[in-house]
Amino acid sequence: KQEFEAVMVEETLYEDKLIKITNQSILLKKYYFPTLKSKDIPNITIDYIKVAKPTLLTGKFRYLGTSDLTRWFPMDFLRSKRDTIFILHRKNKRIQVCFTVEDSQKVKEILEKENLLLK
Repeated sequence: KQEFEAVMVEETLYEDKLIKITNQSILLKKYYFPTLKSKDIPNITIDYIKVAKPTLLTGKFRYLGTSDLTRWFPMDFLRSKRDTIFILHRKNKRIQVCFTVEDSQKVKEILEKENLLLK
């Protein structure tokens, strides 16, 4: 009797200068300060992601880091020009990760298909 292990192959669904989304995780580029190293968040640790219109309160002018220790923004010097801020809520974590992308409509569609986007 042969046994087969299910191996899920990682597939890139979207990538730009700020983020890489695969079927297994979300990689946030230039996440850590001051090293600007990336942070990989496995999909199974994500509770949900919601979208917000960029405003002063949602972090439109927050280019990197945090101001209130509840939300962290990877580096994006063009954030104020972007049309959407994504707010990622992780399971059992207090700090939310807020990020922007170059093609927000495409990312919304992908996150919806992956059942990560809060409706």
